Amino acid sequence: MTFDESYIELLKKIEELGFKEKNERTGIETKSVFTAILEAEDARGFSGFPISNTRKIHWKGAVIETLWLLGIHMKDDRYKDLPMTNTRYLEDYGVRYWRPWQDINGNLGPVYGEQLVNWYDHNTDSHINQIQNIIDTLRTNPTDRRLVASMWNPAEIGKMALPPCHHSLWFYSRQREDGKRVLDTTWHQRSADMPIGIPYNILQYTIVNKIVAMCSGHIPGVVRGVLGNAHYYLDQEEGVKEIISR
Repeated sequence: MTFDESYIELLKKIEELGFKEKNERTGIETKSVFTAILEAEDARGFSGFPISNTRKIHWKGAVIETLWLLGIHMKDDRYKDLPMTNTRYLEDYGVRYWRPWQDINGNLGPVYGEQLVNWYDHNTDSHINQIQNIIDTLRTNPTDRRLVASMWNPAEIGKMALPPCHHSLWFYSRQREDGKRVLDTTWHQRSADMPIGIPYNILQYTIVNKIVAMCSGHIPGVVRGVLGNAHYYLDQEEGVKEIISR
C-alpha cells in the first residue's frame, strides 16, 4: 500500500466514524479515532520518499527538523554553544513551526532531540545517545528486540515547551534471501494532526529510517506510524474533504 492510499483510507475513517469532542488545550472541536496504523513507506530502499500527492509538502522543513531532532546541527560551530533544542538552527533555514512555544531566547527545554540523543541519566550523571546505541546494536546484534528509543521522559515533561507528540521509535532488522539486512521502523505518536502534521511526520521518520539504515549497513525497509489520537479540527473539515477528493 502506498502512503497516499493509507493516508486517504484513514482520513475517510475519521470523517465517517470519528468521535467529536472539544479539545481542552486549543478550545477547538475535533473529530478523531483512537489507535490507527499508517503505512508510511514501502520497502523501496534508498530510492524515494513518501511525499503526498494530495497537498503541498514542506520538504526542506522536514529535512531540517529531522537533522535538528538528531542533534546533527550541534557539529556546526554556529550552534554548538547553544542548548540542543534552541530554535536558531531551524530559524536560519526557514523552519518557524516552533515560534509559538519558544522562550525569548529561542529555547524549548528538553524536547525531542534532547531526549533522543542526549538523555540525561541522573544515576550516573551522564548522557545517553539512544540513536547511536541503536546503530551500534544493529551492527553487532541486529536481531536484538530492544531496539527502542523514547522521547517521553516523565521526569522532564514539565520542563518541555510542548510534550512530544511523536514520542518513541522501534527498529526491526530482517534478513533477505540474498543475506542483506533490511531495517523497518515504526514510530508512535500520541497526537496526530492528520491534514497538517502527519504528511510532515511521515517524511521525518522515513529520513530517520534511511539514516539509521545507512549507518548500520542496512537497506531501508518499511516505515509505519502507530497513531494514538488521529484527528482533524472541524475548521479543517473542508480541506480534508478536498484532500480526499484528490
